Parts: sequence; structure tokens; C-alpha cells
Amino acid sequence: MPSTRVVGVENTASARAAQRYLKNVTVGLVKSTDEGFELLRTSKVDVTGGSRESLVVLSRLLPGSRVLDGAYLNSYVAVAVPKDRPSALAYATAFVEEAKASGLVRRVLDSFDMQTSVIPPIGTKP
Repeated sequence: MPSTRVVGVENTASARAAQRYLKNVTVGLVKSTDEGFELLRTSKVDVTGGSRESLVVLSRLLPGSRVLDGAYLNSYVAVAVPKDRPSALAYATAFVEEAKASGLVRRVLDSFDMQTSVIPPIGTKP
């Protein structure tokens, strides 16, 4: 709906994706999640986007709000190693795969109230 007021945090993948996919509205940009939340809380915008984890936490602070099911952008957290460092790549790969297999990644995410984060299966390459 053209009259819907949408805001995202500048220089984030979620804001760029919203600007690309939402053709009938203008996506306003803010400097931080807190700034966007304040606009939502004070009814200066209708919608904000961001990581599901952030929005789930923020929605608890705004009675009557909800986080929609699904996503318009899925992203991965990755590990980078310098080029031509096969031992570093092998170590990082083994560490990440073991952390996923052992449940460490799930436990850490849960400890940060990020229960909705999806962990890709072992061996997944983006």
C-alpha cells in the first residue's frame, strides 16, 4: 500500500532488500535499530524490517506488535580466512562443522534469546 510507512537501518542487507522488493512504498532509512523501533513505537512508521532475532526481542517491548512469519531475505554468517591458507581453512571449516554438530551453535544462539535462528545443516555452503 503506497501510504504504508516503512523504515530500515541504513547500510544493512535487510534495508537494501526492502528497498529492492517493496515497489509501492518508500523505505526510509535510520541509523540504528533503536531509532527505527522508536519511530514504530511512536507510530511515525508502520513497519520496520531487520533480523528476526532483533525484531522478536523488540516486539516484546511493543504490546500489540507482531513479527510476521517467513522472511524476505535469508542471510548466512560466514567465516573468512586469507587466500592460500589451506590449514586455516581446514581448521575453520572443522571448527564450524563440529560446533553445529555438537549443538554448541544452538546453545549459544539460545543463550542470546535467538531461538528463531535457523542453523544450516552440516556441510551447507551458501
